[in-house]
Amino acid sequence: MAYDGPGSTEPLPGGFGIEPSKLEEKYLMQFFRQVDEAFHNYWKDAQVPLVVAGVEHYLAMFEKVTHHGDAILTTLHGNYDDTPVHELGKFAWEVARKAFDERRKSWLAKLEDAVSGNYYASTIGEAWRAVKDGRARVLLVEQDFHQPAHLNEDGYLLYVEEKPDTPDVIDDAVDDLIELMMAQGGEVVFVENGDLKKHQRVAVITRY
Repeated sequence: MAYDGPGSTEPLPGGFGIEPSKLEEKYLMQFFRQVDEAFHNYWKDAQVPLVVAGVEHYLAMFEKVTHHGDAILTTLHGNYDDTPVHELGKFAWEVARKAFDERRKSWLAKLEDAVSGNYYASTIGEAWRAVKDGRARVLLVEQDFHQPAHLNEDGYLLYVEEKPDTPDVIDDAVDDLIELMMAQGGEVVFVENGDLKKHQRVAVITRY
């Protein structure tokens, strides 16, 4: 989407006596609402973190109208009107990578606090129970962690399975755990391999 309304390719309406800055801002705010609605149609299915690029004034305007503030990972400051998409993607990835790293370190520190306060769960089996109980606030998972497993009859207990070809085995219980967490509206944070070694590659910060 590109803004081509009053003040860009066509003159502002109203004639003599109008205040151009206020009128242009009104139309820009309408445009940013349309952008936010269009983004929602994509984000409701993908729910990926968002990098917002623009000059300070436009970033502030978008932040006023967006309903997706929680989805904004970081911002990229500057005028990128004439920047090719592939170049903009590179710039966005650079700031996103830094933001992801800061976020990862922050959540790992919060996990340590949770361990000290004894409001956490480690191992995939304990994490599964915490999520099933509705106690899970944040699920932390190492990015390449995959684990076959099987459930008991009522689906409450999860047991690690070392033989993936065993009947009724779940090929990757980590995916099921993530889906269950997201279905409950919880947050999932992916961390580097090795970050959760002492938790056996997965941990949960619980509500209590």
